[in-house]
Amino acid sequence: MATQFALFDVVRIDHFRGFESCWEIPEQNPTAEGGQWIKVPGDALFDALCKKFSALPLVAEDLGIITPEVDALREKYHLPGMKILQFAFEGGPTNPYLPHNHKKDSVHPRLVPGIILSRAKLHYGISGQTAGIHALAIDT
Repeated sequence: MATQFALFDVVRIDHFRGFESCWEIPEQNPTAEGGQWIKVPGDALFDALCKKFSALPLVAEDLGIITPEVDALREKYHLPGMKILQFAFEGGPTNPYLPHNHKKDSVHPRLVPGIILSRAKLHYGISGQTAGIHALAIDT
């Protein structure tokens, strides 16, 4: 991690969910269907990182099946999670990726692909120009 911190201002940890528990599949299973979630020692890793570094400039990619335990691990080490607009406009108003449901400890990529912009415009009832769509997302 020292090399990564020297090279980058912030390091993204992919599949953060796997630091709380991971999907274990018995060797004899031909598919992943017979697997199960098992606890892993994520606390031990992050405790060691905290002892080694004065700050952890990390972003936790917290996409997928996120349980309260995964959120608790991320919050314990003050790591922001990610909010991806691609997932925002499916489901109902409680979708955690909708901008009005974002928490302060979240980050989101700046690049918005055309299809996501189209869904956002539909969600907010916008036609034509998209200037100012960010203000609608923040104000809702």
